[in-house]
Amino acid sequence: MEVVSRSLCESLWSHEDVGWFSKQAVGHSGGLLILWDKSKFVLSEFFMGTHYIGVVGCLVGESQKVSVVNVYAPCDLEGKKGCWRELIQEIEARGGDRWCVVGDFNAIRCKEERKGVWGFDRREEMRLFSDFVNSSGLLDLQMFGRQFNWFRNDGKTMSRLDRYLVSVDFASSREGLEQWGLPRGM
Repeated sequence: MEVVSRSLCESLWSHEDVGWFSKQAVGHSGGLLILWDKSKFVLSEFFMGTHYIGVVGCLVGESQKVSVVNVYAPCDLEGKKGCWRELIQEIEARGGDRWCVVGDFNAIRCKEERKGVWGFDRREEMRLFSDFVNSSGLLDLQMFGRQFNWFRNDGKTMSRLDRYLVSVDFASSREGLEQWGLPRGM
């Protein structure tokens, strides 16, 4: 992701009342962009790690702060482990009860979350990713509408790599909170 401009963010958001924070791409890793509606979310601070960016603020009409994090984990196992370790340290250091950690974790938790890939033994990676989710204190929201959210161009290989991980307090404060997989191309 190159330089992010106000006009780009407004075109993505469809109106001018948008706030944003971005992190430029490093090497092969894509850049990150987080957007919010300034009339509904009042920003108090932002932060970043090696593979994520986050914002802290309050939803209008609520006094409890919420932390929202956008993640793009690396593809190699050592990089993933570093990303997950850094995220847990961030959550523990910042505290707070309401967390929503979203993005491309480049990992699956069980073999049913991947189709069309043979010859790769990912048991250790699946175990480590599940350990990260469990030790983070976050809930892995079930995805409705489709089983996978990443597809290779040929359409034969697919995985569930994108996730919404939320704290119990965040989930309980948002009645009817669900994760839906949108049609490809959205």
